[in-house]
Amino acid sequence: MNRLEDMKDVVNRINGTTAPATQNTSKPKLQSSDMAKQLIDKYHIIRLNNSQIYIYEKSEGIYVSNDYERLNDYIYADFPLTSYNQCRDIRHKIQHTAPIVKHIAPPNYIAFNNRHFRFES
Repeated sequence: MNRLEDMKDVVNRINGTTAPATQNTSKPKLQSSDMAKQLIDKYHIIRLNNSQIYIYEKSEGIYVSNDYERLNDYIYADFPLTSYNQCRDIRHKIQHTAPIVKHIAPPNYIAFNNRHFRFES
């Protein structure tokens, strides 16, 4: 503020009047936690053993591990006006809020054609 504006502010306070308040006409923004929750639900994102994230790839029928390129594509597709920092925050929220899956099949089972086969060697 310059000196004239300071003086006007002091006079307005003495007189009991205030300058007209500026109106906030911006649209409410989605929080990164809300965006992360929507992406987790829509793309079936999980954490396996509380570490890596896995994204279900419908076309392949499997969960793909730690594919940040794909995750970024999903973020920008669903929220096109997302900045780089928001994208990073959303990824961080997903890493810490995605549901944890603790059940792991024994190593002698393999996935084949939407079934599990017991593999003995």
